Amino acid sequence: MIKKISKEEASKIVGGIRACQSSDPNANRKCENENRREMAKTPQPH
Repeated sequence: MIKKISKEEASKIVGGIRACQSSDPNANRKCENENRREMAKTPQPH
């Protein structure tokens, strides 16, 4: 379930790993994997 996200939302995801603090460890893992996938698609300024 991947939706197009704006740069603003993307930065929130990248900076918002906190959003993965679910009480369900499996949900956390899935959320973190999705974050990683999003970050891999987005060129990161260093």
